[in-house]
Amino acid sequence: MTTKEQYTKLVDKIQKRYPNTKVRYKENHWFWKRLPRIFRRSGITFPKTIWMPFKNNDFYMLGHEYQHLVDMNSMGILSFLMMFLCPQILSIFSFFLIIPAIMFGIKTIAIIAAIIGIIFLLPWPSKSRVYLEMKSYLLSLYIVALTKPTYLDSFSNYIVDSLRSWLYYKMIWTKKQAKKRILAAILVLAKEDIANTSVAFEDIHEIITETD
Repeated sequence: MTTKEQYTKLVDKIQKRYPNTKVRYKENHWFWKRLPRIFRRSGITFPKTIWMPFKNNDFYMLGHEYQHLVDMNSMGILSFLMMFLCPQILSIFSFFLIIPAIMFGIKTIAIIAAIIGIIFLLPWPSKSRVYLEMKSYLLSLYIVALTKPTYLDSFSNYIVDSLRSWLYYKMIWTKKQAKKRILAAILVLAKEDIANTSVAFEDIHEIITETD
């Protein structure tokens, strides 16, 4: 079975489990075409649409986004977003202080609240975002381990760089921390029941084993 066929089968399985979900492509969409390249070359899932960069049948990336879709549906969109955007999303609460402070002419509180809001907006490490991303990257590693095991090391290095990139707003600062996460994920891959981790793993496993 070719990668294109695997990709098509995965799209079908996703839409059977989540009938309202669509798989769309950024390359021809007016909104995504106007954003910086870093946002156009990656996949994103929200809320019932999986946005893929190109129509290139990227089975690995679609699998990664599928796990995000599963988590979003099981956790709820609001909970997922709160975890994914934390701690930066906490800056919103500072504005609840700024507005009344300005209304009542309390400049000191308004300035302090603004400074706190800006501090929270900085690229701080995010354990909750790392947790969600590593669940999806675990599935990506699982796909590579089953289809191209010789690429596991190079793909692991790619994930290390990704976790520390601006794409994820520097959610991990050091390479040592990122490598630690990857090593933990690789140890999880050795578990016998890894294929039952989620419905995304189950569907991926079924598609890949059909080629054996």
